[in-house]
Amino acid sequence: MPGLRNTEKTIINQLFDQEMFTSTPADHETAAAKNAREAYKRPETQRRINYFLRDLIGTTPLNFQDDLLLLTGPGRLSQFEVQVLLATLKAVINSPEMQDVTGDGVVDCLAIVTTVQSQLPEHTAREVRKCIDDLFVTRFPLFVPDRPEMDAGEAETEIEEYWDVSPDFLAEAQNLVLFLQAQEDPAPVTASQRVNLFLLKHAYLAAAAQPELWQTLLANKIQIEAQWRQLDRFYLEIGDDYALLLDANRTPLRSRPYFIAAKVAQTLGQGLPDAALNGRIRSIGKQLYPRAEVAAIIVRQALGENAFAYQRDDFWLATPLAGRLKLVLDEQEDFDD
Repeated sequence: MPGLRNTEKTIINQLFDQEMFTSTPADHETAAAKNAREAYKRPETQRRINYFLRDLIGTTPLNFQDDLLLLTGPGRLSQFEVQVLLATLKAVINSPEMQDVTGDGVVDCLAIVTTVQSQLPEHTAREVRKCIDDLFVTRFPLFVPDRPEMDAGEAETEIEEYWDVSPDFLAEAQNLVLFLQAQEDPAPVTASQRVNLFLLKHAYLAAAAQPELWQTLLANKIQIEAQWRQLDRFYLEIGDDYALLLDANRTPLRSRPYFIAAKVAQTLGQGLPDAALNGRIRSIGKQLYPRAEVAAIIVRQALGENAFAYQRDDFWLATPLAGRLKLVLDEQEDFDD
């Protein structure tokens, strides 16, 4: 197949970044996004995207009314997330606001959370609300928070919060349900596709930790490098005993967990026992941010998600990427938690 067109690269890269590509125009969309949306209406574009993704990772996006869903990266769903996701879909679809054909697509946050939490009594309303925000506001941008303006004399606790529901909600809800059904019987993948899926999820592959994938990569490295190169954003660095999928589109984070994870990785030396990692995280966290508390579990996630370190047996080891970072911290800046 000839090389990917720019519109096809835009669609595939958005699927990797946001896990969704919708047919609805976005506010203030770029010319590239508009061109990609128009291009996807052509069957040839859909065939070429599906061919590329099937060749790269052994799967294609779920498509319902030209709204796409591709969950192959860091993003498999936990059992709790699945329960919240399905209960939220049902609550929103059955809400009075969505049932009313003259409605404006705005739903009451508290009503939705209460309905979902009633299906999950072992979890608090706060846990449910956070999970809904994580899934539908941050991860799948199907809800936009809407807080009405307050009069000067109103108390903060009296604010009623709403979610503006995306016009793509019903189509993407269908895609999410199809995805959950497909999880039960995943399609088989080739050895090279397993390597690509691992790199997409973890970015870093260590020969000692993943010997089977490493051997497959060595046997197919020219083909695998060429596949990633087509997207004009990824460079596959292959060392003597590691591979690192570098992403030119990735913007370094400015969060406390990110900086703590980077510094922890730089102190791992020849390896740190897993049992000692939380203590190291707390120690470095206090050094960097003496007035803040950052949960060790979030920093552990940041170590892997940013390819700073990986776990082999019961030890944590740094990747080459960790040694290349130069950390410049300013406690006066506003960091994202």
